[in-house]
Amino acid sequence: MTVLPGSGARATSPPIFGLTSRRWQSGTSIDVQGRIRKAGDADVRRALYEAASALLTRYKKKDKVKSWGLALAKHASHRKAIVAVARKLAVIMHAMWVDGTFYCGDPDASQADLQARAAAKERKLLRAHA
Repeated sequence: MTVLPGSGARATSPPIFGLTSRRWQSGTSIDVQGRIRKAGDADVRRALYEAASALLTRYKKKDKVKSWGLALAKHASHRKAIVAVARKLAVIMHAMWVDGTFYCGDPDASQADLQARAAAKERKLLRAHA
């Protein structure tokens, strides 16, 4: 968890952006998960939804999140898969922001490729701060 800018509250990204499902619970017998909560910033939620939609429909290269979303879309609706991918993108971006790491979704990328990308990012960041 981290403090999000402007909020002053400690929270993780999907709940603060309203990308978690509503729950109705009554004792131990009823536990229903509903639609997304739509709490938080609608513009951020809209941007994540559009990015997820573009990833599933327009991005042509291989990607782990894309293949997961397409598999989810086969047995659930396409819209639910887009929301799930948007939530996953929010979690990935939050982890990148906290850790300072980068995302490589190519399942065929070797360890040498990953290290080369990390070194290139490090050089770019050092140039920006120099």
